[in-house]
Amino acid sequence: PVDSEGNVGATTLGAGQTLQLPLLSGTPAPTSNIDLSVNLPSSAAVKTTTFDRLDPNTYNYSEQTTVYDSEGSAIPPTLSFVRTPSTADGDPADEWEVNMFVGNEQASADPLAATPTALTLTFDGTGALTAPTGAHTFGDVFPSGASAPLAISLNFGRPCFSLTA
Repeated sequence: PVDSEGNVGATTLGAGQTLQLPLLSGTPAPTSNIDLSVNLPSSAAVKTTTFDRLDPNTYNYSEQTTVYDSEGSAIPPTLSFVRTPSTADGDPADEWEVNMFVGNEQASADPLAATPTALTLTFDGTGALTAPTGAHTFGDVFPSGASAPLAISLNFGRPCFSLTA
């Protein structure tokens, strides 16, 4: 024990006092939002093959972060970015697909789709993000090891791609 000025008052083992730490330091809450800023290069190759998260030749870039389930267990989501063909020949607009896997389960950008779908990011000719314009909520995903399904919103804020001359 120490006094109010921090001086040790007792130095024997018998003078020690039991220290009780609280069993809980808070209530865990599942991750519900991911804010992410990325720069996607306009010079990236357009991918024409079917996306396969296990084949890096089918996507341009990937990013991993951590989310937590309702019991506080960490689960790694991976976002894979695929540059897709322009909507029209000569169109300066650009589109990228974002495939999000939480653990081994793909989260669907369309919660009503029968199979998981990617989220499409659309950019104008200046490189400004035009869609989505805010956070996008994916369908619930229930990865192995999670205590309950996770509902995650993904917000890209202001990502851009750099135009090449």
